[in-house]
Amino acid sequence: WLKKDTLDRLFPGAAAYTGQQSGKPPAFPVISAGRPIGYVFSTADMTDVVGFSGLPFNFAVGLDPQGKIIGVVVVEHHEPILDYTSMVGQLPRFIKQYTGLDLSRVTSQESRG
Repeated sequence: WLKKDTLDRLFPGAAAYTGQQSGKPPAFPVISAGRPIGYVFSTADMTDVVGFSGLPFNFAVGLDPQGKIIGVVVVEHHEPILDYTSMVGQLPRFIKQYTGLDLSRVTSQESRG
């Protein structure tokens, strides 16, 4: 799921991602000039949320070293409604709202049955 063009969109100028995925969610460290500049993970590794097609979306999420989202890129989707309607332009606007979100300040809200 992680290709060079996806990494370039999230971390322009980054040399590479290296090492094993680790943490929760599992993330790759991103390296530039020999030092870590952030992390990238796939939403497929952490959720089973599906679209109208019954198949999941997959996004690559870039984080800075402090855990702030620096960008989100659509890796894969199978939503015909997004391909054939004016909604195709709404998805990038929707995911852009997450840029700048500080994950260290996000709390989980689980159903209390």
